[in-house]
Amino acid sequence: MSRLAAAIKGEKRLAAFAMLPMDEPKAAVSELRRCVQELGFLGALIDSHALNGVYYEGAAYREFWATAHELDVPIYIHPTWPSEQVAKSGLFSGDYDKSIDLAMGAFAYGWHADTAISFLKLYGGGISTTIHS
Repeated sequence: MSRLAAAIKGEKRLAAFAMLPMDEPKAAVSELRRCVQELGFLGALIDSHALNGVYYEGAAYREFWATAHELDVPIYIHPTWPSEQVAKSGLFSGDYDKSIDLAMGAFAYGWHADTAISFLKLYGGGISTTIHS
């Protein structure tokens, strides 16, 4: 990320979001702090769920959300491909070409639904209230 930091240094019209290792919550906290405090990034862009299909409302991610709150930075939750578990479930499979179930799991429907699920899980998990206490 140092190349990105160098590219935005001194720029008035460019900024950066960090990419974080969300499969490793402690490492994500450290990298968020480093990117914001040392590299001058504005916040982070994270996938709607971790690679293993885990969402971010659980206890393992409390420190992450508290750190984002402490640093007063936005976290942009971006849609991502279905987890391996969802892909194997056949949720988007049907009597059609494989490219159709890939599209349904991504830009045709899956990305929208998965990002919404991510937000609902954060809300249900009390993230919006617990980071303030």
